Amino acid sequence: MDMFQYISEIIKNISPAQRFFALITVLITILLMSLGPKIIGAFTNSDNALENKINRLELANAALNEQNRELQTIVIQSQVQCAKDITQVREEILKEIGLLERELKQTSNPFMVRQVDSYGPASGSNGMDTVVVAMKKQPEVIQVNPNTEVLSHVKKLKKQLESDLEKNK
Repeated sequence: MDMFQYISEIIKNISPAQRFFALITVLITILLMSLGPKIIGAFTNSDNALENKINRLELANAALNEQNRELQTIVIQSQVQCAKDITQVREEILKEIGLLERELKQTSNPFMVRQVDSYGPASGSNGMDTVVVAMKKQPEVIQVNPNTEVLSHVKKLKKQLESDLEKNK
């Protein structure tokens, strides 16, 4: 109670204009203290609204993570299948090249081309057919193997495919 006596003495010593200003200051302070939280709450979200937003964001995040895992699985499976398909196609090409190589080897027997001189009938002065006897020179033999170059290209392609298949395994 002694404190209130000091306050009353202070109020007696100040002028009426100062008392009015002090009264307005006290009223504004009381008003701010009682209405302040409501004013601040109007401009900010409540805890419940924020918790709801957080829950919705967590659910959306979980759904996106699940979708991301599914898409990653699909991508990995697609890559594996693509690699298998490429390997299968390479093996099929390699088989076809093997068949082509065997066929080229079977038909690659060189054949000989002989140069033959032909002599036609000679006409004599008496109109009778005469046989011209001439010495033939030894026929020239040329060996021709048209598949040699093709076979070397096929072998080169086969080796390249085999090395690619070994790298991918």
